[in-house]
Amino acid sequence: MNAITFVFYGSILILFTRSLLLGNISTAAFAAIFGSIDSMFLFFSIVLNRNISTVSNNFGLVRNYYRFCKLDVSHGIAKKMDIDAGIQLRDISFVYPNKEIKALDAINLDIQSGETIAFVGENGSGKSTLVKIIAGLYHPTEGTVTVFGRDCVQESMSNRYESVSAVFQNFQKYKMSLRTNIQISDFNYTEAEPELEELARVAGIDINNRSLTDGYETMLSRDFDGVDLSIGQWQRVAIARGLHRKSTLVFLDEPTASIDPIEECELFRQFINMSKGHTTIIVTHRLGSAKIADRICVLDQGRIVEVGNHDVLIEKNGIYATLYRSQAKWYD
Repeated sequence: MNAITFVFYGSILILFTRSLLLGNISTAAFAAIFGSIDSMFLFFSIVLNRNISTVSNNFGLVRNYYRFCKLDVSHGIAKKMDIDAGIQLRDISFVYPNKEIKALDAINLDIQSGETIAFVGENGSGKSTLVKIIAGLYHPTEGTVTVFGRDCVQESMSNRYESVSAVFQNFQKYKMSLRTNIQISDFNYTEAEPELEELARVAGIDINNRSLTDGYETMLSRDFDGVDLSIGQWQRVAIARGLHRKSTLVFLDEPTASIDPIEECELFRQFINMSKGHTTIIVTHRLGSAKIADRICVLDQGRIVEVGNHDVLIEKNGIYATLYRSQAKWYD
């Protein structure tokens, strides 16, 4: 961009200098025109740079979208799920593209069927990466992942995801009705009204809120003459969506960041009660929520450094105990 601007400036300067020397324009006219051109170039430079930056930022998203559309979800093995087999991680390591440091390093873990397990640790410890590995969204750089007797790398995507439900940090806000926002996770199953009300209750959605003028039929978009929700309200809708999908493996990857710690604990507790018999994996920074898990895995720099329930880890007086004490004031 700078090279193009330099060439244009040079060309205009030569053209107007020649006209000035030949007497075709006055010195005052030369200065006025050149000043106007300078302002015009500055304006166009700002506009072009902004647009090029936008196109560059969105190019990767568009490319990923086309890749997604071309995915062959049936490619791979379609093996029957063995729920009693649980989940096994063996020597799992993962390195992000163009990085040298391992995001995960030699992870070994067994998760029992029906168990609720929490991954905790500081930012960058590898919690969300490990969840995406178990979910099959990422393939490990090294090691093997077996979920309910099925190899995540060799399994077809359609088979792999049929039993999975997830609520991630970057959940989607669909410009549709509240009912559709909840049921879009699985259109093959439609609750009766009492079941839908129970989902909303567990997720903390106040259907009698005056902003939800049409109840479950309220359009959640101002673009379509509807309403918009706060971030906390949207998070509740995303959690209800995750509950709606009937699945064997459930992921909650910090979906409650805009909800206060005490309310988050109660929300997780209700979620787990509704997910009884399902294998549930929680990722949270708030250790008061991790207490309700059957086991807690503490990650540090891509490794699992502590495993146990809340009482065991507090007695151990390691990383978990230090983190918990630093947050204790939230739950007093």
